[in-house]
Amino acid sequence: MNESTVLYEYLNILHGHQRGFKLAMNASAEANKKEAGYVWRYVVSKMLRWTPQEALVYLTPKIIKETMLDRTFPAFGKDLNPEAVYEYSEMLHYAFPGEIRYSLKEETINIYKRTAKVGEFAKDNAKRRKMKGFFFDTCGVERAKILLNFIVGEYLSDYTIIELYDFFADDKAALSWLKEKKLAEPVLKGLYASPLDYLHKCIKPERRSNFLYYSALANKQTAKGKKKKK
Repeated sequence: MNESTVLYEYLNILHGHQRGFKLAMNASAEANKKEAGYVWRYVVSKMLRWTPQEALVYLTPKIIKETMLDRTFPAFGKDLNPEAVYEYSEMLHYAFPGEIRYSLKEETINIYKRTAKVGEFAKDNAKRRKMKGFFFDTCGVERAKILLNFIVGEYLSDYTIIELYDFFADDKAALSWLKEKKLAEPVLKGLYASPLDYLHKCIKPERRSNFLYYSALANKQTAKGKKKKK
């Protein structure tokens, strides 16, 4: 769909003539993002009169709601609640593809840091929560992988591969640690069967060991068998 048609619908929404997009953003995922990008470029350049770089810094949930940019969120698979979306690099990348770079890895880690209150966001008092479906949309598995490797690198970098598998094989201890690091959701909500499963499927290939994984599973089965006999 051409830009003028998309913007015509957007202005109708902005002025209260229609609730949402009816014709625009009703195609493939990539086409929807490009069409949403027309709206973001219009708002940033024409309404706010900001540069793309200024938009990255100064956009807030309040501005998003007032300009009704949140009506484009479904095109990006984002939560409809403006307060739950505070990373706009993907949207701005589609609005200004030659000027704004988008990285799922950087976005994911930044959202994690903000919601878990770690790193540079440790003293951030703003209440943040992950977007709805953060680990269960089309990018959910990739986000789970990114964050598993991030926290292992941050907190368990001195562990050998054997020590990592031993630690994650202890369901109780590993799950407690994942909860402490605000990353238990992929296990608790069934994306992975156990902490060990999460580690093995998501750790970087060069650190993955089928031998250690299946050995740990066998040891767990043996331990269960001994408990039953008692």
